[in-house]
Amino acid sequence: MLLHQFAFLSAVAASAVAQATAADIKHIGYILLPAMEVLDFFGPLSVLNMLANSAAPMNLSIISLTKDPVTTKLLSPPATGSVFYQTIVPSHSLADPPKDLDVLIVPGGPGTRAPIADLQPYYDFIASEYPKLKYLISVCTGVTFLARAGVLDGKRATGNKFAWEFVTSTGPNVNWVPEARWVVDGNIWTSSGVAAGMDAIFGWVRELWGEERAARIANILEYERHTDPSWDPFAGIWNATWPLTPTSSTATTTATTSVTTTDPTTVPAVS
Repeated sequence: MLLHQFAFLSAVAASAVAQATAADIKHIGYILLPAMEVLDFFGPLSVLNMLANSAAPMNLSIISLTKDPVTTKLLSPPATGSVFYQTIVPSHSLADPPKDLDVLIVPGGPGTRAPIADLQPYYDFIASEYPKLKYLISVCTGVTFLARAGVLDGKRATGNKFAWEFVTSTGPNVNWVPEARWVVDGNIWTSSGVAAGMDAIFGWVRELWGEERAARIANILEYERHTDPSWDPFAGIWNATWPLTPTSSTATTTATTSVTTTDPTTVPAVS
C-alpha cells in the first residue's frame, strides 16, 4: 500500500510536467501476461511496428513475470474442448526490466481475472515504473492493472464495456467514463475493449507524430480509424454506466476470483 501511495504521489508530479514530444519516445515496453487477448497485444503493435520502421527510431521490450514463453491459453478449458492458442517469448522479466522505458503498454484479456496474488508483481511493476514514464497506455481490461496499481485514483479512465462491472470493481476511486472509445488524462491513455486499442494507439500516434503520419499508416494497413474518442456504441449495447445501475450486472466474476468456465469472457476469449 505504501508503495502504491508513493508511486501515485510521484505520478501526480510527473503528470504536471509538459507532455513528451515524438523525439522523446525511444523505448516502448509491452506487458505480456498469460491468457491475454491477442488483438490487445498485436493490434497496437502492428501500428507501432510500422511507425518504428518508417518514421521513428525506437526499441521494443516485451516484459513478463519471467522470460519463459507465455501462452494465450485460457485460464480454464473452453467448453468446445479446443486447443487453440499462441505462445510468445518475452525479452525481459519484471525482476530485470529495461531501465529506460519511455512508454509502457498494458493489454487485457481473461488473464486479468487471475487471482490477485498471481498478478500483484505486475501491479507493483506498473506502480514503480509510472513516475519514470512519459506515457502509460492500457488496452481493454488492461486498465484493471493500472487501477490496482493505484495510478488511476482521481483520474478519468475507460475499459472494455462487455466486462464493465469487473473493470470498475478494480478502481473505486477512478472516475470511470462509460461512453468512450478511449480516454486521455494527463500522460495516461486508456482504451475501451480489444479493437479500440488500435484506435487509441492511432490517436496517440496522431498526437505525437501528426495526422499525416497516422493516416498513412492506417491506409497502408487498410484500417478505417475511429478518430473521435467519444464514439462508443458498445456502452449502449452492454448497458455500461457509471455509477453502475442494477441492470448493468452481468455474469462477470468478482475482482478477487479467477475466471471459470461459466464466465462469458471465455467464449470468446476477450476481456
